[in-house]
Parts: sequence; C-alpha cells; structure tokens
Amino acid sequence: MLKVGIVGFGFMGRMHYACWRRLGDAQIVAVCDVNPAVFEKGAASAGNIQGAADDVDFAGVEVYSDFEKMLSSANLDAVSIALPTFLHADFSIKALEAGVNVLCEKPMALTRLNATG
Repeated sequence: MLKVGIVGFGFMGRMHYACWRRLGDAQIVAVCDVNPAVFEKGAASAGNIQGAADDVDFAGVEVYSDFEKMLSSANLDAVSIALPTFLHADFSIKALEAGVNVLCEKPMALTRLNATG
C-alpha cells in the first residue's frame, strides 16, 4: 500500500485527495496546510473542476501545519505538492531529499533557476 501525503489543501489539494482516494493501492495518511480552517467540516475551495467540493473524512489521516515535520514523522512513500506555484520547487526538493516520491502540480518552478538552485 502506497502511503501518501498532500501538502496544500486548497482546491487542488482537495482534487488530489479525491483522486488518491479512488486508487485501491494508495492510502492518504497525512495532509499538511498552514491554514487550520481548511480542515474544518464544510470547508471548501472554489475551482473549475468537479470533484473537490465534497466533505473530507480525516479519520486515519494525520493533519500537519509543518511540512518538514510531516516528512520526518509520517513515513510517506509519496507526496502531492498542491501549493502556490512559487513554492513548488522548494517543497518538491525537500521531499525528494527526504526520499519521498513527488507528484507536483504544474509548473514545477517559475524559472529554470528556481528548479536548479
């Protein structure tokens, strides 16, 4: 079973959540967002794709506000990066350095310099 974390739980994070939940060989074990309001019942984000508006069941899911803590303690196999674009490269690199596979929203970085340091 693939243990998955999601960082960023706005509209696209919720889309990733819905998609990961449909896979039989993946389990969402951790979600990270700095905004505690996204974890409240009935919280939702507006977007242009159906499927992210449903209530989320956090039973069995660890909730984090600190990405590095999630990486160090959640024992993840993979992480979905669903953050604002300017954060993609830094968070992807941190996850990869921690040995965690990354699925990152596009684009990976705003410039080539961002992606290569």
